[in-house]
This record gives sequence, structure tokens and C-alpha cells, in this order.
Amino acid sequence: MKKKLVKVFLFLIFLLGLVFPITATKGVRADIGFDGGYDSGGSSDWGGSSDWGDSGSSNWGDRDYSSNYNYNGGPLDLGALLLVLFFMASFYITIIVIVNKIKKASRRRKYIASFSIDTSSMMVDDQLNADVYELYKQINIAWMNKDLEPIRHLLTDELYNMYLMQVDTLVEQQHTNIMSDFRFISGHIKSRRTYRGKETIVMLFNVQCRDYIVDIHNKVVRGNRREICNYMYELKLVRNVVKKDIICPSCGYHFREDEGVKCPYCETVVHQNSNELRLADKKVVYQTWKRG
Repeated sequence: MKKKLVKVFLFLIFLLGLVFPITATKGVRADIGFDGGYDSGGSSDWGGSSDWGDSGSSNWGDRDYSSNYNYNGGPLDLGALLLVLFFMASFYITIIVIVNKIKKASRRRKYIASFSIDTSSMMVDDQLNADVYELYKQINIAWMNKDLEPIRHLLTDELYNMYLMQVDTLVEQQHTNIMSDFRFISGHIKSRRTYRGKETIVMLFNVQCRDYIVDIHNKVVRGNRREICNYMYELKLVRNVVKKDIICPSCGYHFREDEGVKCPYCETVVHQNSNELRLADKKVVYQTWKRG
């Protein structure tokens, strides 16, 4: 939206600059303008005795201005108009180029700048970071493929239903959210507590990736395929820490520890009692971009 407003503003400046010289050029033509206030009739304040009159005593002398200024709209007017158009178009293009360069430089500076979030007092769990990074990639790949069923056990029911509605919107619009080139940066635990056999972890999680949306013709409609996004998330994750018997709610099958979350008999996905990490909430703390 901001980009469109900037372009419209610059285009209006261009039109204003264009109209001014055209109006000035037309002002020296005998067949256009100044019909009332500059009439040489006797009743006008600009009467025949004025310095602008036609008498021989005029301060402007007897020079033939129709020859020098081409009052009849000859080639001189057309050439001047084309010259003005050329310079105004060049000015407009130059402004656009300068604005784009400033935006790119601003983005690069924003990306390089250090952020004010202090993580020095937060815990770092390397194994947790590895698990969360793998979970993050799986969820986003499923999101890109617009098929959340393979990662349903990695989301709480509330988050799964919300993502499902958003995926349906992408399908309806025939858009695809491309996410690739994932890179883990850092992970820091803000809080970690266990209550009634369930562990809840809140952490700051910093990753990089390409993130843009294309239409059915692979044309980018949001984002930029040539930019790398840097995201700092606040993630809320939950998991069961007390081992319980996992029983299929449909057929009553008892899962073994080494089995997955899908019932081998009735193919029901069982995730309520899973000890795996599940994403319960995800918020963007900040995001930046850079060319890459």
C-alpha cells in the first residue's frame, strides 16, 4: 500500500511539472488564452493607452514577436514541448530509481542492525532447539504443500483448525506460499514449566528463510523471491512428560512406544496423548529482509 501511495505521489508531481511548462508555452500563443483581462478594448483596465498597447510609443518597440515566438504554433512550440516532456520524464524516472535505492538500503541497514531484545539471561537447550527447528520446517513445508494432515500431531487442535482455514483460503485463491532455504539462527527459552504432567515451553526462536506467495502462474503476488526473510518468533510449545498408555479412541488399539501416532488398524490419527512437542501458538516479534 505504501509503495502505491509513493508512486501516485511522484506521478502527481510529474503531472504538475508537466502542466506548468505546457501552460506557459500556451501563454505566448495568440490563439489561446488571455481573452478577457488582457483585451485591448477601451473599457478594459488594460486599455489601448497601456504600455501593452499597439501604438508606436510602446515600450516593447516595433519588433515582430510573431516571428520570434511563433505565435501560430509552428515547429518551435512543438520542439519546446517535446524537450519539456523529455526532461520531465527523465526527472520522474530518476526520482523512482532514487526512492527504490533508498528503500533497499534501508532494508539492508534494518537487517544488519542489532535488536534490543536481551537474551543473555535466557536458557539455551541445544536438543530442544534442534527438535523445534525440525518441527518448524515440517509445519511450514506442509503449509506450502497445502496439506496439514501429515503434521496434525505437531499442532494443538486449536492451532490446527486455525491453520486449516487459512490453507483453505490459499486453495480458494489459487495461491501458494513458497517457503524454502530454512536456516536456524538461535533459540532461547523464556519460560518452562510443568503442570499436571504437561510441559509448557515459551521461547524466542530466530530463523531465516525465503517466504513469498505466488499465483497459479507462478507470479509473485506478495513478498519477493530474491529476498531472505529473518523472523524472530515467540513460540509456545506443549508436550506430555508423564508416559501414558496411548489407546486408539476408535478401535481401542494399544500403541507401543516405538509406533507412530496413526492407528495401524483403523488409520485414526492419535495425537492427544502424544509425548511429542506440539506447537500451541506462534507470534512474530519482528521480521526483516535482505537480498540474497
